[in-house]
Amino acid sequence: MSNKAGLPHYDPIKGFTPITLVGELPFAVVVNNKLPVKNMKEFVDYAKANPRKLSYGTPNSTSLVASETIKRLAGIDLLSVPYKSSPQAMTDLIGGQIDFYIVDFGSGMAMMKADKVKTLAVTTKTASNLLPGVPPVAQTINGFDLTSWNGIFGPANLPTAIVDQLNTEILAVLADKEVQKQLTQQGFQVGPSASPREFAEYVERQLVHWRTLIKQAGIQPE
Repeated sequence: MSNKAGLPHYDPIKGFTPITLVGELPFAVVVNNKLPVKNMKEFVDYAKANPRKLSYGTPNSTSLVASETIKRLAGIDLLSVPYKSSPQAMTDLIGGQIDFYIVDFGSGMAMMKADKVKTLAVTTKTASNLLPGVPPVAQTINGFDLTSWNGIFGPANLPTAIVDQLNTEILAVLADKEVQKQLTQQGFQVGPSASPREFAEYVERQLVHWRTLIKQAGIQPE
């Protein structure tokens, strides 16, 4: 089956066999250095005092959903600026063309560590060891919890014996300290699932979570 654009439809649960969760790719809330705020509370207060005067970049779906969710939960009104790529959004944030951006660790870590932008918070429910001292958004905005994740899937109906063997071998690779180091340098928080079933349950929860966020944010599929 295909849609009008000729792209195939697939069921994210039935169309694949979950094997292993690799880990999460967290995002961070960053603002340009000229903005007179030092933390999320000050940012929310400033945005409330200046409705529709602050703009934010959205180069991908996670940034869009995260930004819209913060807007909704904090009760602030910001202007969305779509981008085709994360590097361009970060460049414009540094240059002051936009004020606010929710960036993935992989794309933004170098600029955050170099203090080219101000890092206000991380989007995960708890703090990340990749950015020590940076609090979670949820510390200011109750209920906020959002992250991207990566996992390994096989084709639908993959035999259990093959799934278990692949899971065992992938877990062995992910336990290697050098592999963990390389993934961490790319902004990943390595956190493999203990079993294929655990990963399958995680995927189901994430689909419900993301569908809820998208619906609450009023985002329409393109």
